[in-house]
Amino acid sequence: MESKMESKMSSTTTYIGWSFSAAISVIFIIGAYAQFTFDSSAEISQGVGQFPVWFHLMTALSLLSAVVLYMIPQSSFATLGAIIMTGMLGGMMATLLLQGNPMWWTRAPMGLLPWVGLYLRSAEFSDLMSFWR
Repeated sequence: MESKMESKMSSTTTYIGWSFSAAISVIFIIGAYAQFTFDSSAEISQGVGQFPVWFHLMTALSLLSAVVLYMIPQSSFATLGAIIMTGMLGGMMATLLLQGNPMWWTRAPMGLLPWVGLYLRSAEFSDLMSFWR
């Protein structure tokens, strides 16, 4: 039997929400892979500030943890995952700003993807965050 909240959301809206969620999750998984396979000699040759080697492992684990929490259908776990994702993206933007990278702003639109995806895929979250009541 379909719950009352699930019946409020169309299947198209839910599909689009899961698509946004999958897109940001893939980006985070690629980022985790890059952190796991990080080559410190490349960072040294670029002349940018360096993070300790252990930091890359912790970053990779944080990225994967955020994805796992975010992709759990229950909105409380997914919300925690979205919060962690947003924090990670803020840290990415700050790091790029400190390095003088002009492409820091590309992370800002990515910060909206977890929330838009969650809003569209979860009727419970959508009802909680509705601005048009």
